Amino acid sequence: MNNPPPRPLPRSRPRGADAPTLASIFSSHAPLSLALNPAWSLTLTLLCGAALVGLVLWTYPPRVRHLSPGVRRTLLGLRLAGAALLTLALLRPELRREETETERPAILVLADVSRSMTIADEPGGATRFESMRSVLAASAPALAELGEDLEVLVATFDAARNPPPEPENAAAEGESPDPLAALPEEPTGDRTALGVVLGELVRTGVDLSSVVLLTDGAQRALPPDDADPRAAGALLAESGVRIFGVPFGSDGAPTAGLDLSVEDLRVDPVVFEKKLVPVSGVVRIVGGAGREFTVRLLTESPPARGPGDETQLAPVEPAADARPVVVVRPTTGSEEIPIELTFVPQIAGEMKLALQIEPVEGELKQTNNQRATVLSVRKGGIRVLYFDRLRPEVNALRRVNLSNKIQLDYVELPANPNALSPGLRLEAALFEPGRYDAFIIGDVAAEAFQEGNVDFLDNLAARVEDGAGLMMTGGLNSFGPGGWDRTALRNVLPVELPRGGAVDDFDPRTQIAGEVPMTPTRQGAQSYVMLLADPQANADVWRNLPPLEGANRLELKRNVPADVLAVGPDDVPLLIASEYGRSRVLAFAGDTTWLWPLSGFEAEHARFWRQVVLWLTRKEQDTDGPVFVVAEPRNVVPGRPARLRFGARDAEGNPVEDAQFTVEVTAPDGEVSMLSPRAAGPASPGQFRADAADTDVPGDYWVRVRATAASGDGAGALLGPDAVTRFIVDPRDLELDNPAADPALLADLARMTGGSVVPPEELPAFLARWAEEPPAAAESTVVARTPLYDQWWVPLLFVGLMGTEWYLRKKRGLV
Repeated sequence: MNNPPPRPLPRSRPRGADAPTLASIFSSHAPLSLALNPAWSLTLTLLCGAALVGLVLWTYPPRVRHLSPGVRRTLLGLRLAGAALLTLALLRPELRREETETERPAILVLADVSRSMTIADEPGGATRFESMRSVLAASAPALAELGEDLEVLVATFDAARNPPPEPENAAAEGESPDPLAALPEEPTGDRTALGVVLGELVRTGVDLSSVVLLTDGAQRALPPDDADPRAAGALLAESGVRIFGVPFGSDGAPTAGLDLSVEDLRVDPVVFEKKLVPVSGVVRIVGGAGREFTVRLLTESPPARGPGDETQLAPVEPAADARPVVVVRPTTGSEEIPIELTFVPQIAGEMKLALQIEPVEGELKQTNNQRATVLSVRKGGIRVLYFDRLRPEVNALRRVNLSNKIQLDYVELPANPNALSPGLRLEAALFEPGRYDAFIIGDVAAEAFQEGNVDFLDNLAARVEDGAGLMMTGGLNSFGPGGWDRTALRNVLPVELPRGGAVDDFDPRTQIAGEVPMTPTRQGAQSYVMLLADPQANADVWRNLPPLEGANRLELKRNVPADVLAVGPDDVPLLIASEYGRSRVLAFAGDTTWLWPLSGFEAEHARFWRQVVLWLTRKEQDTDGPVFVVAEPRNVVPGRPARLRFGARDAEGNPVEDAQFTVEVTAPDGEVSMLSPRAAGPASPGQFRADAADTDVPGDYWVRVRATAASGDGAGALLGPDAVTRFIVDPRDLELDNPAADPALLADLARMTGGSVVPPEELPAFLARWAEEPPAAAESTVVARTPLYDQWWVPLLFVGLMGTEWYLRKKRGLV
């Protein structure tokens, strides 16, 4: 960003003068001299002049020989006068007069009028601004006396040096300005750009000798106004300008009043659902020694989904092993306390998380009591436990592990429980709470889960009560024939379970022989589980799948709400879905889906079982969107840009490099801006970037990215749902969030420029000593030059000479 032109400093009298004229040269009493400033070297110039005169004397007399002597002498004289005038112009004569000028030193009194000057940490409970006003009032007589010998300038500053005072308050010529006239009623500046202000003084063109800087010394600015004050001080030192710092305020935290603030919040920007998330931060407590304060985590409830969707932050609900709240007790008047908390996010998606120290009565301000950020909560890895005997269906189902979201663990059990070998023993740890999100039971009898007096099906039923999903697939020992009517799962499954025991033979009463094509019902066609393609093509996909090889005969329980998602011949139910408390349950009559990948339907097989698992665990919405956007970072300070990374993927997850994107950012005040995408570069093929630079307003900024196809038959078609994210511009009060003074910076500036630090109470006496022994005035020799060849009469004289000579020749017939 280009720096603005420097503002003029208010001056007590004008300086400088116009270029000297002949009248001013001759009216001065300084010695006068004539000098030559030839166009070339003096010798060459004189030779050229002599050659010009010689040429006239050689060529001109023969042409006028027939004229009378008087006319000949007149014409030759005019021609020689013109040549002489040209030679004089080449010699460039000038009048010079040397004068000695005495320049009065200029002193600038620069006063801080930013809001940090309102802090009441001066003696007697006065604010810094009140103390500064008092000091300037006491210094006014000394400044007036200084104005007799020096040029005294007064200005104020905050984010920049402020304009001079109004004309009615400005000093008259020859007088020192009133220092109080430049001060506002109250300091209102929201930033202190000390580096910019000092750097601007270098560019004003005013010959300053000293700067009296009245401030708390702290720089509080954002880019691009955060120039280093020390760098500007070095430039002033090179120009011979000294800085005399007059510090106000305490370099510690304000002692008057109570202030609670959150200084830092740190958490991983990507966390997982239902996993313990550590959160760390720092709180600062001023004036609260010995008192107890509560620090807690807050989240949105429910999460906001877009611009205008205002949700309130509420305390995080306690969870097992989580610690979302803590009580702290500072022991000193100003203390920074590290905070370590944990919480468990319950819902996947984006959520706002805040760290808050609860406000109390008597605080100086409460706008700094919390700090927030945005987290991406991802679905945790889904763990599924699969019990079955060794058969082809097992290998087919284990392909679900190819998904990066699902881990399927297989436990081999025999169809005949009496054949259970020591290596196939069950363990109670398999049924620990939270270890698995869903359970699938294949062609095994219920007795396979019993060891002595322990029935592990009781443990499994408890996990279903907790919300774990359950699915039973077909087989000779599944459902009724496997003795499941006498287990804790008899009320969980949505089908009738006729009495029976482990069998190895086919029973037509419970089994269906031959090919069993699987057809979605009307409800199934709308179900997530059965959707293997676009809705228009889904029925054709199911029609083309190989039929199942046999199936169980399932019968819905009476008075149990359930949905039949697929049927076989004669509308025999093949897939039944129901809910049991907080869990989801599927009863599947088939056990030969392994035939699908053998016939070339690997993708359909994988999609079916993946969707089964996601539905059982209530995570069917957990899919990777084809359009994505990420804000980096999620938190920015006002004025800093937020960098956005976005792109689009095809059905196989490959980047779409020729997509067209529309990027829209909605600010907290509702203003919408459109950003221009740019390629992220060869290191990130198919990804694009944009910068959200208008971030002056604190709050939530919502980003919406729309992707459309750029070419082909589907040009202009959406590549997927719009991707939405957000970032937060932290609310910051630069002047009051950390109002501590910085006298060390003032000391550095004074030292590096040859000045000194002057305590406020000593400023009047310091200026009085200056008035008694003012800095020596600077003397300079000024040479006033008045060129004689560049006067108006020179060309007029030349034209007059040549015109007269031409007229005389024409009158005598020589032209």
